[in-house]
Amino acid sequence: MSGTEKKVVCVAEKIGCAADIVVGILKLCGREGCIEVVKGAQFPEIHEPTVLLLCQDCGGITAGECQCVVSEYSLARNIKNCNPKTLRTYSSKTDAADFTARNIRVTPDGFTAFEIVGVGIIGRVRLNTQRSGVIDDVLGAAAAAVETGIPFADVLKALNSAELGRLCL
Repeated sequence: MSGTEKKVVCVAEKIGCAADIVVGILKLCGREGCIEVVKGAQFPEIHEPTVLLLCQDCGGITAGECQCVVSEYSLARNIKNCNPKTLRTYSSKTDAADFTARNIRVTPDGFTAFEIVGVGIIGRVRLNTQRSGVIDDVLGAAAAAVETGIPFADVLKALNSAELGRLCL
């Protein structure tokens, strides 16, 4: 892929808010015009993603060639017909994944707080929601954003913004 081509993030999810969170991160980081986000269970051949974010088991994803697959840890073995250069996993349940959420809690003032620990990175997140069920979507979206080249510090700043917190309500 040349440096002038638009990056594409394909988000495979049936339910959840990971695609909305990726879009929010891109907007808050000033990258919404540089990276296209496509959501669905299967993707047309024209979409050869820079990053494939696998949030749900969609019966085996077919996405052609892609630079990177970011997958929920337990679903990584279900990827078919895709030959990524990089496979990154995420999980709020096991430390075996590349990106993990640790110390998950709801604070007394109503925020869901946790730490993201990744490949050479660590950062604290305070989401403006009490729904801890969105953590996997947030973690996957953050990992996908990092894999597109957005600095982790910028991703953390976006995640901690009140504007992004509203997407998780």
